[in-house]
Amino acid sequence: RVEARAKDSIINRMKNNDITQREPPWTEVTTVMMRNLPNKYTQVMLLEELLDSGFRIQVDFDFFYLPMDHSNAANLGYCFINFVETAMANAFAAAFQGKKMRRFNSNKTVVVMPASIQGYERNYAYYSSTRVAQAEDPQYRPLFTRQAPVQGGAWTTR
Repeated sequence: RVEARAKDSIINRMKNNDITQREPPWTEVTTVMMRNLPNKYTQVMLLEELLDSGFRIQVDFDFFYLPMDHSNAANLGYCFINFVETAMANAFAAAFQGKKMRRFNSNKTVVVMPASIQGYERNYAYYSSTRVAQAEDPQYRPLFTRQAPVQGGAWTTR
């Protein structure tokens, strides 16, 4: 129980709920939450749509996570993306905010907002230690496309 509280405390220190209220253009935002996604989108479908819109994994963004409901293989309607620089996060918001996704003829309009956990390192620290990182189906796992940070500031290949 004490261990769980200590972990919750560490996780809460990683989050910045104030940043989620900011409107673009942002000055210190790299990680966004994309909301109101049609639930039938898979990880591959969403990554393809991002690529078709000019946003390239490993070049423009280095972390991507689309939470899924494992019981019905549907996404939960949101995803997290960390861009390598704030300018890309702003360009992404300009491209997708208020738009409808192309597939499944959904009436949902996308909302792009800053995520409460900002930056590759914090997202890695948070998500790599969760059960979803070990999900049997790779499309249910977060995608980390850079080297994994190691305590003490060194880096290792993941």
